[in-house]
Amino acid sequence: MIQRMTKLLTSMEKRKLVTESQIEALRKLVTSEVTETESRLRQYFSIRLEAAQTPPGLYRLLHIWRPASVDFSDMYKTTLLQVSTTDGRFGCDFDLFKYELTLYFYAPPETVSKSMVIMLPGSELTLGTSLPGLEGRLGIICTDPAGKVFSDLILAFITKPHEVYLGNEFYV
Repeated sequence: MIQRMTKLLTSMEKRKLVTESQIEALRKLVTSEVTETESRLRQYFSIRLEAAQTPPGLYRLLHIWRPASVDFSDMYKTTLLQVSTTDGRFGCDFDLFKYELTLYFYAPPETVSKSMVIMLPGSELTLGTSLPGLEGRLGIICTDPAGKVFSDLILAFITKPHEVYLGNEFYV
């Protein structure tokens, strides 16, 4: 799977706009039909897009995976969509965090360098779920190279303009 993700990422670097054929290739690698596997994954990376990137990022997200429904009732902090690789090894949550699009990436626990769970007497505290980007400051990384390729691929699809209607030169 890493070879197919790398090949797709490389093909995107050669073009200014994301094409429909690249989106179809992504859909074969990443599905919005998340399996139970993701619940066993551990967070290794998150990023909050700048305010100006949120509207186009949301459009691209909806354009790629075309979810049947999205709940915008709580735009301050909510999960909009979850996706995972077709083998369930890596996952990504698309959230709104303080009205801005935020992506949380997940990998198998054995590939994540440190745990974000701190055991306190009588409870456990999970770090990172409240502050996007905290993993980097704590030195948490995914040791599997496919995890980096997966997060780079998803970020490229969300941040790079998509061609929508070529005849009208409409892209987002």
